[in-house]
Amino acid sequence: MTLPSELAEILTKILHDAAKILDRSLKELVNAQQSLSLNNEIFLIPKDIVTDPRYLKVTERSSPKFSKIMLELLGEWQASYIAERNDEIKSILDNRMPSNFSRKISDRILMENYQKHRLLVLFSPLKISSSCVDSLRENLEIELIEDLKMFLDVNYHLESDECPIEFYSDYFYNPINSNDIQQLQSILNCLPTLLLHTSISDYKAYFHLDFWLPYSSYILNFTLPVWYWEDALGILESANKKGREALRIIRQIVIFIQELLTTFISDWYYLHLNSNYSPKLLQSEKIFNLRYFDLSLIAPYLDIIKSTQQQQNLKQDNLLKIFSNQHKNDNKKLLQKIKEWSLSTVLTSHSGCVYDLAFNSDRSILMSGGSDSVVRLWHPSTGKPSLNLKGHMGDIFAVAVSNNDRYFASSGSDCKVLVWSLDKLQEPIAFNEHSAYVSSLAFCPDNRFLASGSYDKSIRIWDLWSNKTFRVFSEHSSYVTALAFDQKGDFLASGSYDCTIRIWKLWTTKSHITLSGHSDYVTCVAFHPNNNLLASGSRDSTIKLWRPDTGAMISTLKGHTSGINSLTFSPNGEILVSGSSDRTIRIWNVKTAEEIGILAVGVHPILCVHFSKDGKQLAAGSCWTDNIKIWNCH
Repeated sequence: MTLPSELAEILTKILHDAAKILDRSLKELVNAQQSLSLNNEIFLIPKDIVTDPRYLKVTERSSPKFSKIMLELLGEWQASYIAERNDEIKSILDNRMPSNFSRKISDRILMENYQKHRLLVLFSPLKISSSCVDSLRENLEIELIEDLKMFLDVNYHLESDECPIEFYSDYFYNPINSNDIQQLQSILNCLPTLLLHTSISDYKAYFHLDFWLPYSSYILNFTLPVWYWEDALGILESANKKGREALRIIRQIVIFIQELLTTFISDWYYLHLNSNYSPKLLQSEKIFNLRYFDLSLIAPYLDIIKSTQQQQNLKQDNLLKIFSNQHKNDNKKLLQKIKEWSLSTVLTSHSGCVYDLAFNSDRSILMSGGSDSVVRLWHPSTGKPSLNLKGHMGDIFAVAVSNNDRYFASSGSDCKVLVWSLDKLQEPIAFNEHSAYVSSLAFCPDNRFLASGSYDKSIRIWDLWSNKTFRVFSEHSSYVTALAFDQKGDFLASGSYDCTIRIWKLWTTKSHITLSGHSDYVTCVAFHPNNNLLASGSRDSTIKLWRPDTGAMISTLKGHTSGINSLTFSPNGEILVSGSSDRTIRIWNVKTAEEIGILAVGVHPILCVHFSKDGKQLAAGSCWTDNIKIWNCH
């Protein structure tokens, strides 16, 4: 049963005119995202996602994993953004939450589902005149909410790997206004959000939608041309549709318009994430109830979606070509740099193995510790020792230099941590509270705190201002073997024989997050100098790259044939260097997570590698005749 031709023509004109306006509005929305421009093309994806190795690995769009990986990456970005704004968000929710918004649902959206990327669809209570006929006033909102909910659950289920939607019809207590929309955007600006709100008088209907993207303050405001529903009712009655049946058709038209707008915006958004996404709108005969409607009603919407898909395919192809060429050029440049590195010095004063190395800021000092119980300070430029620091009995497993070059620290099998001050190099401060080997050390960038990890399964944070224990972390179930602070000192990473990495914040007593994925002992960890990235090495012969704030594993680097003993990033973050028991030093392109060369093959395991802070020298420690080697990396 189709609509009377007169009514069909009216609806066709309204919807077709609306499609033109909506198309222009969406183009304006895209043009407002200039910060996301790459090579003069705007991608509605944060740049750090576009350059993520996981994204690059699945850029073959036919991959069934593409949409899933994209949603995971956006979920991580979203979680990181929410974590950064956590105090601000809590303050808004606790103190400045508008009375028209549901606090409970806000918590669910921002706190419970914070890691899941999805399009959020919020339906405002229907604003309907009390002078409307009873059948419309009493039944429309019930049917509209229930039908839209079922429609989205079937076609855009929240657990979908391609096009998830989270829908609420009870987020607002009362119909919303423009001020509500602005306030809501300030709270939910990390999520793509579609607001639907409709007003109906005794003879007119107004359909509104508001839409914003994450990472943007721009709000698309759109209103359909006015529909005179009372005139439509008269046309239906003139076509022998009785009062109740005619009002049911009016309600179905309202529901259809809401479903169409929601489908159109959802498909448009998900096409901008994945040009290989299959738009639901192109399956209109399957998803819509077309009992009263002809497909010609929505023809312009289909055309816009098809055009969007073609444009996104071209953009994606261009992006792939750009990044493919860029990566080839990057690898060539890095390979050329590495070819210019030269072995400048070999230091052989240690008797036995060298377990750890550390440069001071200007490379005037190289600190080393090994199996001969002596901490040695060297002049890297001349290769001559400048000072031996004594105080340990047994192997020295870790050495470290503070950021301000004032403190030198060491630890070893005697369970002690020794800290030398630059002005008192013969009188170290001893910390003796560990009950087993102290295997790792890391200075906090603030120069106040020193972290030590031990075979007693604990991490101790020492306050160098008071020379006392500041904090003890003890959640690892086996030996702690590796420590590293990030560049700001916000996070401390620890690796353990329990095969996990834990991320800590100094001002809390429990670990922030646990990273699991290695199949054997974790032996080393290193933070990237610029990005939110952590590298870990293991006896399972692999290196893994992680997002430390979310716990997401980004890549697994394979190439070594034995356990990884040490990792170091170049100061510009382009290169990761690894030393292994397979006796090789390997070099990796951080951006692509690819091996780009082997620097050296020794006759003994490579136990430690360390870049100078200016990136001009790389030092590696091994055993016996391969004690310490230094490369110039100009």
